[in-house]
Amino acid sequence: MSFSFAQSQSSKKNQLTTNKLTLKCAALFKNKPFDFENFKIKFKDYATIPVSGSSLNAKSYSLAKKLNVGDYVTIFQIENRILNGRKSHEHKTLIIKIVTL
Repeated sequence: MSFSFAQSQSSKKNQLTTNKLTLKCAALFKNKPFDFENFKIKFKDYATIPVSGSSLNAKSYSLAKKLNVGDYVTIFQIENRILNGRKSHEHKTLIIKIVTL
């Protein structure tokens, strides 16, 4: 499955440097944006970072800004996936490859 970082049309920020981690996937949820709540995120060559809530903390935010095309990010131990305001425990681990910036 291919995931992309969702962003509003009015946002001029790079998708990887927005604080809130919102994703879209054509194969899931009819390509509707979804968020995560309480998860761990792993960037290559760095220790795992626990994230409370649905926004990247300062450490994960600064590492996300350094990502390059071809890099991988692992999001795991996801407590909740949020779609249309509803919480689900359906996806526990996602591996995301950065294909465009």
